[in-house]
Amino acid sequence: MGKEIHRAARPKSLADILAEELDGELGDEQTQELPVVEKQARLTAVYERIHREQPERSALCLSGGGIRSAIFGPGILQGLAKTRMLGSFDYLSTVSGGGYVGGWLTAWIKNHPRGADGVFEELQRHPDFTVNPEPQPIRHLRTFSNYLTPKTGLTSVDSWTLIATYLRNMFLNWLVLISWLAAAMMIPRLHLAAILLPPEGWNLSPDYLQIVRRYDVGLTILLVIGFLLIAVAMAYSILDVPSTGNARFSQNRFLKYRQLPLLMASLVLTEWWGMINHSAFGTINYSALGGPGTDGSFIYIKPVVSGDEPPDVANYAAAHSEFPHESATDQWFGESQLESYRLLGLHAVEVICGKDWIPSTLPLFFETVKKDLAGTKA
Repeated sequence: MGKEIHRAARPKSLADILAEELDGELGDEQTQELPVVEKQARLTAVYERIHREQPERSALCLSGGGIRSAIFGPGILQGLAKTRMLGSFDYLSTVSGGGYVGGWLTAWIKNHPRGADGVFEELQRHPDFTVNPEPQPIRHLRTFSNYLTPKTGLTSVDSWTLIATYLRNMFLNWLVLISWLAAAMMIPRLHLAAILLPPEGWNLSPDYLQIVRRYDVGLTILLVIGFLLIAVAMAYSILDVPSTGNARFSQNRFLKYRQLPLLMASLVLTEWWGMINHSAFGTINYSALGGPGTDGSFIYIKPVVSGDEPPDVANYAAAHSEFPHESATDQWFGESQLESYRLLGLHAVEVICGKDWIPSTLPLFFETVKKDLAGTKA
């Protein structure tokens, strides 16, 4: 008998996958190996179809970060459920730790007798009991928050497997990394330290108002510096591109007056943004693709301590200087740590919308975030 040959299926392109999601079923198209120009044409056609058939779509995206993001996420979900916005999203996208809470939410919706509506109701309802104030699935999530080692102890297979995996991966990394790279990795940490610069206890200082004024002036200077750096980079582009100045500058000048200012501007503006707001609002320029679709928007809600948090969160932050940016290597959250991240996520939504304000539509919610960032929300 001859040896049977199994041929692997050809890979799908992004256009194939988007078309299948749009149709709600798997298709037969496998066009990843087509020429780039043809693939781009197919992708553009799918984009045009999406904007034509589904002009208004929204997605809730839960980022990664291990147990930290897995617990911050439920707070965000509870806040969105409280504002009646959670049911307005069409897609749920998750990664890493966000996938833990995303899978939890999906399983809860699937197993709930009333489906998504019942879950959203339970997420927004007020506590009924003092001993167990939250729905059972949230209590279950807390019970199994140590999902990497469900069973702990010296005789636990889970614990020793995690220890062996950790030591193996650490050793492999030490074989690859060298000293200068380790030093370079300190740069983001220094940048994060600068973003978290405002010390606690300013409100107790006798010169509190003067300190706040100087801090506001510093934020304004950061913003001006960021835009000046962008202006330098754009001016270089105008002088150097063939269609305008065609100055034919050297590569060294390109790195010095184009790339370096843009890099510094990104760091400076990130610093300013990290100091000033709970959230960020952005625009997705679908129109840049040349199709008929309208531009989209996205909101990024970030964990940040601004001094107006609930007492439990404020007390935890005072005792833990790295909160809410504690190392993602810590995957063993205690009760106070878990509740601090969850309440911080809920508080972030309440700061944006107000504790008692209930938006009726997603566009109104997006408009509220824009006003909050501009400082004009009532």
